[in-house]
Amino acid sequence: MTELLFDSTKSNHAALSNINTLLRCKCYLLTQPYKVVPYEQCVKQLTDRQVESEAYRVLADQRRGLKREQGHWLVEQERSARHAAARQKRLEQLAEVGMTGQAPEFIVEREQERKKLMAAQTRHQIASQSRKTKIDALNEKLAALEVQIGKTEKEVSRLTLLVAQNKVRLDSRNKRLMDVLKVIARNAFYKALAPFKDDYDNYRDDHDHFRQLTRCGGVLQPDTSQVTAHLLPRVNYPKKLRKIVERYLEQVNQSEPKMPDGSERRLIFRLAKRSDFQLTLMGS
Repeated sequence: MTELLFDSTKSNHAALSNINTLLRCKCYLLTQPYKVVPYEQCVKQLTDRQVESEAYRVLADQRRGLKREQGHWLVEQERSARHAAARQKRLEQLAEVGMTGQAPEFIVEREQERKKLMAAQTRHQIASQSRKTKIDALNEKLAALEVQIGKTEKEVSRLTLLVAQNKVRLDSRNKRLMDVLKVIARNAFYKALAPFKDDYDNYRDDHDHFRQLTRCGGVLQPDTSQVTAHLLPRVNYPKKLRKIVERYLEQVNQSEPKMPDGSERRLIFRLAKRSDFQLTLMGS
């Protein structure tokens, strides 16, 4: 992997050059999709650990479901038995109270209450027997399940399980490199922006003007000892802004930047106008 370093002591031209390099790297990385690596290929680079086996997890889930259902019926059985005990106590009270000498309407009311209590007790016995049958069946299922769980391996190797399931691992090296390049590009841009920002002194659009300046096209005028880059912005600068840009380019030129082609020729930046150039068609 190519190592990219940004030296904060370099000139503004070096910062601009770093920005262009980072942009090219970013474009390359954007064309590379995130890769995945089968666990079978990277198993030696990873630390293994024991995890709950799939078979044990399924059985444990079944056990929890059966215990939840069993608990529901046990609570319902206990609640129903408590209500039945209260009804039985009321029946005993009604039996102890004699009917002799009581008003006819009172006797009728007591008899109706007794019949209702007896019917409720009958329903309780039927429902209680049904719940007991369900609880016994759940107990048998839980006992059989406990035996099956005892014979099942509780933990297995995580990597072995992932390999057996043909799982893949995300290769995030491109993403990590992209994150590093983003941070470096931001720092390089703001280092190069600082002199222009101080001179322009307008927080509303200083970064936008400078960004457009770093991206504008132009014309290269090569010579034996130097190369002049005539920059052609997309928009016509106002007089005040043009002077600020020219002063900034003078500061860059004073650092004597070199052409990145190894020729050691000096690179000079100049803010040009389209009217400075004349297009000529040469005949063959």
